Amino acid sequence: MTDHHDKVRTPLVVSMIAVLLTLSQPRSVVAGTQTTAEVEQLIQQLQSDNDAASFDAARALAKLKAPSSVEPLIKALAHRAPRVRWRAASVLGAIKDSRSVIPLLATLKDTDELVRSHTAGALGQIKDPRAIGPLLESLKDTDARVRWNAAQGLGDIGGPSIPSLLKALKDQNPNVRRWAAFALGEIKHPQAVAALEGALADRNLETIAGAYQYFIRKGKPGTEAVLIASFQKYGIEEMAFAFILSENKQLNKVGSAWQRQNTKGDTLITGPPSPHPTWGSGRK
Repeated sequence: MTDHHDKVRTPLVVSMIAVLLTLSQPRSVVAGTQTTAEVEQLIQQLQSDNDAASFDAARALAKLKAPSSVEPLIKALAHRAPRVRWRAASVLGAIKDSRSVIPLLATLKDTDELVRSHTAGALGQIKDPRAIGPLLESLKDTDARVRWNAAQGLGDIGGPSIPSLLKALKDQNPNVRRWAAFALGEIKHPQAVAALEGALADRNLETIAGAYQYFIRKGKPGTEAVLIASFQKYGIEEMAFAFILSENKQLNKVGSAWQRQNTKGDTLITGPPSPHPTWGSGRK
């Protein structure tokens, strides 16, 4: 196994929070009956010292997607409390208003890792090409959650990201190379697919390990051996988790063995957000 051992436990938590922000709302929110005063009240509640109230307000604002909430949410990106900043970023991502792109790009440099992580995810949701360069830079972040969401964001932006991601496969920074491969694996575009299939043909184990979700979803018979080789050289914890849940006997065996050896069998491996890739699930 490699020394590059990213800990990607919290991206799952981050992803779950993002999902919760869009879950069921009060009847008035669903019906879209808020007045400007009610939106202002939710913005105030978002910045409350009461964490539960703040969370509920963020969830309501994400569901409502009111254009009038964008400017006050942008102002909330500078709030003293990190939880308010990352919730504001998440809501802006749900709203997908182009006015928030430049402020969110600035927030990618926040001192708080969770704020940077949610901001990277929000920029991916908005899918504005202006975020490509800054998100690529975030692949170098010291925090694994930020790198994960930046790569996912680049994948969400899709086609416009491909030229920069292909170049990033040759970056000097191993995190950039790995997460660029991951992002390419999330883009259903012939150019991205060609790059990854070329890496498979060349047995480029680093790129294969980075794009492990793509290769598991593809589920090409006979590629288990090269996937296992890439895991043994470059694999990280969430790759072992994906192997265990892949529904492929060979990969499950390797992932389970890694778990027993590295967690003494008594600790569950955490991993990437659901849905987890299963063998062959991406075949046409």
